[in-house]
Amino acid sequence: MSPELSPRLRDMAGSATSRAASAPRQEGAQPWIDLAVGCPDWEPPRACIESAAAACGPRVPYRTPGGDPDLRQRLVEESAWNAGGGDIDCVLTTGGKEALFLGLGAILVPGDVVLVCAPYWPSFLEQIRAWGGVPHVIPEGRDGLPQLHALASAAPRAKAIIVNTPSNPSGRIWPTARWQELSKLAHREDLWVVLDAVYGGLAYSERSCVQNGLPTALLARTLVVDSGSKSYSLPGLRIGWATGPARWIQAMRSLQDASSTHPSLAGQAALRAALDIDPDWSSGVRARLQQRAEALWKAVQASKSLTMRLPEGGLFGLIELPAGTDDRDFVRRLAEEQQVAVIAGSAFGAPTTLRAALTVDPEGLREAVRRIECVVERPS
Repeated sequence: MSPELSPRLRDMAGSATSRAASAPRQEGAQPWIDLAVGCPDWEPPRACIESAAAACGPRVPYRTPGGDPDLRQRLVEESAWNAGGGDIDCVLTTGGKEALFLGLGAILVPGDVVLVCAPYWPSFLEQIRAWGGVPHVIPEGRDGLPQLHALASAAPRAKAIIVNTPSNPSGRIWPTARWQELSKLAHREDLWVVLDAVYGGLAYSERSCVQNGLPTALLARTLVVDSGSKSYSLPGLRIGWATGPARWIQAMRSLQDASSTHPSLAGQAALRAALDIDPDWSSGVRARLQQRAEALWKAVQASKSLTMRLPEGGLFGLIELPAGTDDRDFVRRLAEEQQVAVIAGSAFGAPTTLRAALTVDPEGLREAVRRIECVVERPS
């Protein structure tokens, strides 16, 4: 007999994306096209790397818990929430994942229900359960957004709602009208709102920017999570942050002080440099991703058996397979037969779909669609 582990963690499956990243790529008849993991394939701003390197010597001491105060203040001042006034604060974290984890830990008690909009990032469910919460998935409507009637009926039993926009996996962006509806609902049912906006800097159109749709009425109840991983191509430096109501942020800093203390000095230095880069660098990244999204969408639209909605931002697109297809089995066959790596949409609450990362050039995306069609046309 041995001591038991926490029952809350017993059934945690781990990240589907992490498993995909570590899966072996067996040699096949053609070169691999890897669309499984959203790791930017372009270099980060040079100033970020130089600043990170400079922060690593000659000494690397402990610093202020919660991150550099001046950098936190700047992030608050440049946040979309600053325009609304109020008591807003910031905490720097080890990637966006830690920001989400600490944010949930600061508000949940065992048994609390958290609304999660499908399609969702799988780690939302795992993090909620780790704190003893209960995820309640809100199904996707025909417009690719959560069904409002399902939200309204589930909200009275919930403590919080998590929104991810631009969406991982679909690239869908919440329009202003949907934010207004959520604002009314959150106030009526007294909900906390967690906004995962790590792809907010990758909205393809200025009119689609996340910040344009956020009602200032949500200011006192919303945590906004962001990260340098995608917008600045710095995933390995693990630097993220959250801005929100000061009492929420302070509770997160207390949790962080008892665990990681603060994110790495290298990551903080890189983020500080990123905030000063030429805006043309970010515009170029968005233009590159938009070109790839359109290439993938056009290739799918031209196919005989696939469909998809045009992504509006972020690093991913969600390809719909023919009705009745087992997407997990299809992913296995696609890798074995055609050397294309994607992730089954079932992992994101979107069965019969494939999540494809926009991490290769347009020609590579078109070739990937051609190979996907080959598997569709060949019965298992």
